[in-house]
Amino acid sequence: MCVLLERLERSLFGINLVLIWIFGVSALAWFLFYTDLFPEIGGVLALGGLFSWFAFVAKLLTEQRIKDLQGWLDRRMFNKWATILLLALIVGEVYLTGHRGALRIESLQESADRVVRVYHAADLVDGPRQLPTRGQLHIPLLTSAGSPARLRIKVNGYPDKQITLGPRDIARLYVPESFFRPVVLLRPTADLVESVKHNPVKLWITVGGHTAIINKFAGQAVWVGCDDDVEIPQALQDSWRVELAARLKSGLVQNWLTPEAAIFPGEPYLALIPKQTIAVKQEDVPEPLKVITVKPVQVRSSFPQVEDLDVPKS
Repeated sequence: MCVLLERLERSLFGINLVLIWIFGVSALAWFLFYTDLFPEIGGVLALGGLFSWFAFVAKLLTEQRIKDLQGWLDRRMFNKWATILLLALIVGEVYLTGHRGALRIESLQESADRVVRVYHAADLVDGPRQLPTRGQLHIPLLTSAGSPARLRIKVNGYPDKQITLGPRDIARLYVPESFFRPVVLLRPTADLVESVKHNPVKLWITVGGHTAIINKFAGQAVWVGCDDDVEIPQALQDSWRVELAARLKSGLVQNWLTPEAAIFPGEPYLALIPKQTIAVKQEDVPEPLKVITVKPVQVRSSFPQVEDLDVPKS
């Protein structure tokens, strides 16, 4: 009987030791890959943190006290109840990680900090968070195998990015490259601005069965496929200023650099697809002002797709 008890104790010791190792390593791995808290946790556990404090306290205890403490821990941590507790913790950990994914967003070529927000449908689920220049964010998010999270990631100054995130997925996004996608900027010509600036008209913009209405179009530029937070690249702004100055039309700069966003009812976050057709119509004009084919963003300089709108043909 004594031999059996001794073998059982040895087995529990080995089993619990392995379970403690599994739980600790998997927990630290989750913090490392799915959150941005690992440096803080490492700081707590490292030489300047929790372990150092334990070492300091241990030096204040007598040898007998330390032996008593070790004996107490041995009895509490290497018995069947500890085994059950550790197994429950590991099962809970597996369940939780099975309902978590993560975003890893990294700033590569930015000269300024950015603000990141994460949405599920129209609901803000994380943020705002500051993304430092050449820094990165790890954002853990709820998801599941049966219902992967459909997320919209918005970095200020760029079009949003829509992704599907499953359990244990790590979606890696890079600013700005991951956020360049097809968007169209409708840019009015000087003649069109002159014809509508004192007499605004309605514009209908149709994409794939969805129609946005600009009720008071007075010659402002219009974004299609993104919100009005998107920034026009500085190189493009500079080239426009030079172009308009040469044509003695510098007054148009304000119209071009402050676009309004076309909002599509029922599809407020409409993302354009290459080869889609955009039809732009003006009220009381039977023919479209312009029919546009959406182009893919192949290089950074092709963002955004700029299309000129001119006065209706007589």
